[in-house]
Amino acid sequence: SGCTWLMEATRVLLVTQALGYSVAVPFILFVTLAYALLIIVPLTPAGLGIAETGMAGVLSLTLAPDQAVSVAILDRSITYLSVVIIGALLLLVRQIKSAVEQRSARSQKQAAS
Repeated sequence: SGCTWLMEATRVLLVTQALGYSVAVPFILFVTLAYALLIIVPLTPAGLGIAETGMAGVLSLTLAPDQAVSVAILDRSITYLSVVIIGALLLLVRQIKSAVEQRSARSQKQAAS
């Protein structure tokens, strides 16, 4: 959806600004589109390695190569780490909930006996 694309582009823009680099918004939109196309290429899981290289390559059209690599790696780290951390927290909550339900079922069984 449009909101998702806007959020993706905003993340890339904020990463570039956080690193102190100035990139035009239309170019950020182009980078976001190129990045999205690269992650759907099924050569590696989620385009790992390919997307970062491609994003850095596109960004190097307006930034120095080391700056482009910095943006690409930081952006990808934010993307991956947010999913991993949120996923791990949700898994932990699910495991705790399951353990509590199992204990409750066992104690109800013992109380009924």
